[in-house]
Amino acid sequence: MEEVSLLERKKIKIENSLQQIQEYVIEEYDDHIVLAKLLTEEIEVADIPQLINGKPVTVIGDGCFYLCSALKEVHIPEGIEVIGQQAFALCRSLKELILPDSITEIGDLAFRDCRGLKKVVIPKYLKRIPAGAFAFCYLHDPEIILPDGLEAIESVAFASAGHFYLKIPDSVTEIGVGAFKFGPIPLTKLPEDKGWYSEWPFGKAVVCSDGRKGIITDVRSSERNCRIFEVTVESQIEDYFYPCDYIDNKISFADKKDQQGFERDVKHIWNNENELKNAYRIRNAWMRGLKGWEWPFGEAIVCSDGREGIITDVRHFEQNCRSYEVTIGSQIENYFYPCDYIDGKISFTDRENQQEVESGIRHFLHDEKKLKNAYQIRAAWVRGLI
Repeated sequence: MEEVSLLERKKIKIENSLQQIQEYVIEEYDDHIVLAKLLTEEIEVADIPQLINGKPVTVIGDGCFYLCSALKEVHIPEGIEVIGQQAFALCRSLKELILPDSITEIGDLAFRDCRGLKKVVIPKYLKRIPAGAFAFCYLHDPEIILPDGLEAIESVAFASAGHFYLKIPDSVTEIGVGAFKFGPIPLTKLPEDKGWYSEWPFGKAVVCSDGRKGIITDVRSSERNCRIFEVTVESQIEDYFYPCDYIDNKISFADKKDQQGFERDVKHIWNNENELKNAYRIRNAWMRGLKGWEWPFGEAIVCSDGREGIITDVRHFEQNCRSYEVTIGSQIENYFYPCDYIDGKISFTDRENQQEVESGIRHFLHDEKKLKNAYQIRAAWVRGLI
């Protein structure tokens, strides 16, 4: 393969369609230009040139428009072939992405956290939506057009992208783990796979301490980043607690990279004695059949009809939402925080607990967007999608 040499890296200034100056860092090669970085981050409209110094601009580089929070419009010309990793990440004012059909490659996390998007048109020759492409966008009824000919939607591509319907072309044959976790509802002819709504390490191969091999077939979240892995070993199903059962060598990943990922997790998340001690406390509660141990687990509540109960499980969702399993006599009912508290369906019997929950609810009530997100998450929870 012929090596492509960088001739020069320099700054250029060009006007946009509003006659405003755009300053870019570019990388010039023998036969093409890479747009490396927008320096005038305060502009609202970016017009990407087709040619610079007579050479075609073919690449929008990694992080080129990263955190350009004022950017509302970007005009991408035909001739662009590659959009790099995180190229438009955190452009939260960007309203529309009309991607030309010349684009055949998009990098991971290219549009993550672009929370203002209303319309996205994916180029017709693109074969894969990359990992994390629209993660954490939290969109509200956007128009996203995926092309016929698209073949794969990679892991976490639309994770936390918002709760809306997404039409999947019939040409798509591969959907990665967590592609729609806390995200859109896919409209597809493919048989539904719970892995689409799960997370790493769903589907990964593991080895038990006695040498038996299995596959992780479910991932359930617990407190403080702990998780419970359902492992299918031949025809049996067994549960293991992460990270404790991995630290104790009761189970390990078959793949070296997955095992290294676990080891990084331990160093990053459970990097002090207190955090690790909490993980073992949570596991011990789980092993005794207790489903939680942190507030408000075990607290007394009263329903709107006067019935009293105890919170016997706490499940966490995104954006500080939670579901509470409430045991009332011999019955179990589920309630969603903050919505069911705001709606008066449930309250705490203890005054201090009620004041605590009211304090937490204030940040939802003072932010219309957060409150709307909470009700959308509850709607997905009611439908059994999360």
